[in-house]
Amino acid sequence: MNGGRARALLFAAAGIVPVGCGAGIRSLPPFFSAHSAAAGANAVAASGRTSVTFSVKVPRAGAPAALAFVVDRGTPAQQNGTLELSTGATGCTNPTRALAATCALVLDLSPGAHVVDVGVPDATPAAGTTASVIAGLPFTVVSGNGNAVRLALQGTPAAVAVIPMPQQDVQGTQSSGFDVYGFFKADGMTRYNRTFVAAATDADGAYIVGAGAPPITFVSSDPEVWSNGIPAAANPHAFVVNAREYDLSEAVRFTVTATPDDGTPVVANVRLRIAALNAPRIYVASHLGGRPCAGSSASGSISVYDEQGNPLEVPGSFAGLCGATGIAYVPKLHRLYAAQEYGDAIVAYDLDGHRVETPGGFPGLSSPVGIAYDAAHDRLIAGNVDAPLAAYDLDGNELAAPVKPNEAAGAAPSLPYGILAEPRTGRVYVADTGSNRVAVFDANGNALTSWPVPSGANALAQDAASGNLYVTDDDHNVHVFDRRGNVIPQPCRMASYGCIGERPWSEAKSPMGIAQSPGNGWFYVANYANNTITAYDKNGVRVATSGSGFRAPSGTTNGPIGIAIVP
Repeated sequence: MNGGRARALLFAAAGIVPVGCGAGIRSLPPFFSAHSAAAGANAVAASGRTSVTFSVKVPRAGAPAALAFVVDRGTPAQQNGTLELSTGATGCTNPTRALAATCALVLDLSPGAHVVDVGVPDATPAAGTTASVIAGLPFTVVSGNGNAVRLALQGTPAAVAVIPMPQQDVQGTQSSGFDVYGFFKADGMTRYNRTFVAAATDADGAYIVGAGAPPITFVSSDPEVWSNGIPAAANPHAFVVNAREYDLSEAVRFTVTATPDDGTPVVANVRLRIAALNAPRIYVASHLGGRPCAGSSASGSISVYDEQGNPLEVPGSFAGLCGATGIAYVPKLHRLYAAQEYGDAIVAYDLDGHRVETPGGFPGLSSPVGIAYDAAHDRLIAGNVDAPLAAYDLDGNELAAPVKPNEAAGAAPSLPYGILAEPRTGRVYVADTGSNRVAVFDANGNALTSWPVPSGANALAQDAASGNLYVTDDDHNVHVFDRRGNVIPQPCRMASYGCIGERPWSEAKSPMGIAQSPGNGWFYVANYANNTITAYDKNGVRVATSGSGFRAPSGTTNGPIGIAIVP
């Protein structure tokens, strides 16, 4: 039995967490075989808390006595606060002839995306209800920045702000335009409507809300593709845009207009582009379970889910698995490639689970565990347990790769479960589990650098926005590095969901796989030790998914390792 197979069986049978060996290797070999191819109140405290200031411009007359704030209502991270608006109250300035009074409430929140409801406390506080000033206002907390959400209960519009509600697979900004991942939901049939929040802003950038807010209209340039924005019930700032007829040929533009009673209308033009036909699907390769294959009592499986953890039925069965480990997605072919540790093979499938023949056959494999698609060079890179990495074209033909003679000697990466090919630079990052490190190579396999990872480096993912690398290890951790290997600190707010004891990435148990969704930006972690999939924001704060917990139709995942996210 080889080292990789023994390692996997120990995980499954006893829950033992092995520690990688072989640290201290001084010279890095090529990865290919020789024959193959803010400050003050807003600063982040030692606990990781980040202060956010909610400021309200108070009109000289007609203001309520107080406002109630509810952040992330109905979630484990919910926080409440009340802000008195009377002159002399804590946090309020006195008005002058030129300036209205401003009152401020400070809450400690985790970095990441949030929404806030602001309303007037009801006359019967026990009922817990409010008359809404604005509901579901999205905002993002950035670690180390001076975070502020500014509101005005009255004012003159200077611009219009348009913000997508979170967890809708919408990326981008108002100025650059929004990219929508999925005209349909992940099932490929249900139209995926979106909700946007729109509000006029004054010259200081404060959202004008409440009774003094000007009415908003949300008009589509092509209502046959995306409808005009339909005001949500009891929330004049929320607009539902219905998906009507799929058309990828051009972006739809929305004209969002705020019209004050006694002034000139203020207009914002917002682009909405369809980046993917369907919302992202999550494909999970499980190492154990399923029907037996040659040389093993278990073959593994591939299960399909939406981003909330609901299982998706596909017509195919992903036949031919034999110890499924890594999994890679090739967008140009709409195809998945799965590494088979027990079958010494790589097997290709379409997105519905039907096997696709590869004429080249992927020769020379020896217990492959990791696989990645190198988009910059249109090739697959496979990591073998007992042999150097190899490169193949998409038909399974092995590719020759030039190697510098003075780098031909030395030990290959050991147990390379995680491989990442960076599209922007052509660099290849390898989670060298057996040597407790991340090894970095150029496109030809020449070693560039490496850095240590405690307790074995298992899997890799890259944040699309920052380029930072997220690396899992055997000790239930996820480490974050920049592309040079420098550690990126991860703030984690004490006692918040997913940050038990100020430790980020809680509930990660022997994480063997990690991938980021382009739609919501979350990182999904495959936990080998307890057969679960958990989701986190980029700060390691656990995200509460609303689905069925990534339970496959036949039960839970069984030894999950590989994750591929398909937009």
